[in-house]
Amino acid sequence: MNEQRLGPWPDLVTARSFLGFLAGIYPSFDFHSHNINMEQVASWLIGQGIGPYAYARCQTTCPELTTYLQVDAFSATAENSLHWQNLEQMIAEFAGAKIPVVLLKGAALAETVYGGRDQRTMSDVDLWLQQDDVQHACKLMRDLGFHTSEKEDRPLA
Repeated sequence: MNEQRLGPWPDLVTARSFLGFLAGIYPSFDFHSHNINMEQVASWLIGQGIGPYAYARCQTTCPELTTYLQVDAFSATAENSLHWQNLEQMIAEFAGAKIPVVLLKGAALAETVYGGRDQRTMSDVDLWLQQDDVQHACKLMRDLGFHTSEKEDRPLA
């Protein structure tokens, strides 16, 4: 295997062991017995969008790694707090209008899969509404200050 394909990992066994530890498959990972460049690993984790999760998972086992992940983790906390505040405001408005809503993706998985609201950034909030409620929900969201943003490759349903 070439080095580019393995990213920051010295070998495939080390990569699997570390990722297995992150996923909770292995209870521990001995960072000091592997030839790992912590800064490169942190950069790779951030690039994969799992820096905040790795920060939380590695705080007690590898504080050297979390030093490189700290800014990303704190940034995710700040960014997500805005999304959660907006989401709570929307849900309250929908509840007041008796519009049922189902959370999807990041918001739905934050606590159960990611282990907390601050461990994975959300770039948006995904909601599932009944067809008959979409127009009313859109109006409520516009009233709250939100606007429609369309993408050419993903037209509105």
